[in-house]
Amino acid sequence: MKIRTAEDVAKLDARIKNELGVDVSQYRNEEVIENFTSLLVFPEFVMKWTIRPVLFALLFYGLGFFALDLVKLQYIIYAIIGGILFLSSGIFLGLLLLIWKMKKDIGGVMHYSMDILKLAAEDFKEVNSHVNDDNKREAYALLFKGIIHIVSIPILSEVLAGRIPIVGKFFGGLTKKILTRFSEKLDFESFNVEEEIVLDKKGSTAPSRISKTLTSASGGLNKILNTVFKVAQLPIFILFMLSVLLLFLFIQIIN
Repeated sequence: MKIRTAEDVAKLDARIKNELGVDVSQYRNEEVIENFTSLLVFPEFVMKWTIRPVLFALLFYGLGFFALDLVKLQYIIYAIIGGILFLSSGIFLGLLLLIWKMKKDIGGVMHYSMDILKLAAEDFKEVNSHVNDDNKREAYALLFKGIIHIVSIPILSEVLAGRIPIVGKFFGGLTKKILTRFSEKLDFESFNVEEEIVLDKKGSTAPSRISKTLTSASGGLNKILNTVFKVAQLPIFILFMLSVLLLFLFIQIIN
């Protein structure tokens, strides 16, 4: 089940309530909001990480008026086209650096979302009899997707919009795409359900069994995170390289 629109989220919420007997929205409380907010450090570095590359680009742009051999009309051409290319290169480089900085924060968000999953799994373990050893992996996958789209994404979007001026919505949208991609790639087939069955027979408590079972997937979070961020960075990296290439060719032509 791919989630793309608000209608898809509503259908996902209804499905979780019907099949698992869990209201995921109950985990979107003040404590969770505070914890998510404390995990997001990168908004404090937005201005520094994005403005510095732009300032360096503008510095080299200014030096170009003195370093390049320009005459009359070339000054105007360089001022317009060179300014655009230098500025765009600086902006794209700043975005690349900021996305790299985001990676650690989003990793913390994903691990915390997994902790919420453990808590939610304990709840449906107690209230729902439709979940058994045959469909447990599917139930965990459905529940995790609900936590991402009903809890994590809405909270993070609001936090980023409030903490980052002007471009907060952009980073909120980027975070949504990253988390959505992450929830689709996380493989619940690797969950060690058999171990939970053994622990169940030994008389372990439900929280203990579920925690051990879900922890078996946590080791793969970083690997998936690396893949997802590479995909997220690729368009900006291509634009940055294209901008630098055009800038290089422009300087070669005009000098």
